[in-house]
Parts: sequence; structure tokens; C-alpha cells
Amino acid sequence: MKLPVTLLAKWKTTLQLTALALELIVAAWGAFSLPEAAGIRSGFAIGAHTLFWIAAVVTLITGAQYWEQTRKALAE
Repeated sequence: MKLPVTLLAKWKTTLQLTALALELIVAAWGAFSLPEAAGIRSGFAIGAHTLFWIAAVVTLITGAQYWEQTRKALAE
């Protein structure tokens, strides 16, 4: 059985990788000699967490889509 990759799944991967990059930047903030202004670092952290949660919701949606495609393909 072959299931095509959906555009939403590609966006999900992009969201996950972008969120991961932001998390790594936040974790290594001092190593990059970035300004320690409280608003900037916490803004990056909130952005990274938000993107991860959006990616989690999109993961559930794409998982349901793949589940439905698989169910239909197996019923044939």
C-alpha cells in the first residue's frame, strides 16, 4: 500500500524543525553572545513552545487523515 504525502504533513515537518531550531537557540543563548534582555529570550522560548503545540495539533490532524486513507485502502 502506498499513501501519498500531504501538503499539510510537509507543513507539519516545517513547523517541527523551525520550533526545534528556536529551542536550540534559546538553550544555547549565552553561547551565541545574544543580548540577555528578558523580553527577547522569553519571546523566542514562547515562540518555540507555540510552534511545537501547533505542530502537535497538525500531527493529530495528519495522523487522522492517514488513518482514514489507510482504512479506505484496506477496505478495497
